[in-house]
Amino acid sequence: MNAPSPQRRRGFTLIELVCSITIIAILLTMAMPSYSRVVERARSISCAGNLRQIGIAVSNYASDHDGLLPFINNPRSTYDGIELPEGVVPTTMMEAFEPYGLTQATLRCKADTARNNYFGKEGTSYEWRPLFDDEPQLSPTTYTRGGQLVVRNPRTVRLVMDTDSVHFNKQNYLYADGHVRTN
Repeated sequence: MNAPSPQRRRGFTLIELVCSITIIAILLTMAMPSYSRVVERARSISCAGNLRQIGIAVSNYASDHDGLLPFINNPRSTYDGIELPEGVVPTTMMEAFEPYGLTQATLRCKADTARNNYFGKEGTSYEWRPLFDDEPQLSPTTYTRGGQLVVRNPRTVRLVMDTDSVHFNKQNYLYADGHVRTN
């Protein structure tokens, strides 16, 4: 007959547990900067998607209004001292583009609401460039120190932008041709 073998204890010792927890803590400490960069990048991409949606709404608006852009009043850039055409009352982006699928969520940049919450104060994270109001979408007229200039390339005309530099200290811009770029 065989003699019974002694039972071995199963489990971790205190030293093994402390070493495991220390290694996990070191790995988490190394991963945190990467994780925060990934979160910031995701916010920037989400914002670019919002601007593309605004671009689609702008294009649809222009199609319904003989190619002209609306008068949008921003809290930061008003029409003080600018003579508007008779009967024109500036509106918000939400009022102008809501019939074209724009929602309140589209006007909200997640990076803005995480930092300075301009959206909470003004109802939008984006600013319209009033320089181009009532101008043709594809060849707006701009006014420079030298006088009036018709822009031939809508790829160079910024229509909407982030209110602040919230994406790695840069802003996302929507251009008249519908593309979005971070500068």
